[in-house]
Amino acid sequence: MSRDQKTSSKGSARAEGSAVVDALLTALERVIQNEDALPTVRTLATRAGVAIGSIYYYIREREDLVTLLVMREERRIAERALDVLARTPVSTPTADIEAILRDLVAWRNERGWVSRLLVRFMKG
Repeated sequence: MSRDQKTSSKGSARAEGSAVVDALLTALERVIQNEDALPTVRTLATRAGVAIGSIYYYIREREDLVTLLVMREERRIAERALDVLARTPVSTPTADIEAILRDLVAWRNERGWVSRLLVRFMKG
């Protein structure tokens, strides 16, 4: 099986639910947060406590992990917005949007490294 075949839609689904990938994403998040740099795959494997060879069962390259991390953060943002709406009494759409934006600003202040990652990732 070629590396490209490993990252087919089936491979992507395998990667998203894996404990190994979760450990790698947590390691990636910590390195980016603390060192403001994208680590090597070897560094990620060491920090996540996984064998470097097993990484390629789930992903094709390091950038695939960056994509999965961005997707995880997008899900967290969506969950936060839903939580805000659940906590907010029935109000106007404008008030709902203002509450979500206030929460998003608080999230941005807590997790500014994600913004840096997104900008770097979008530039290619």
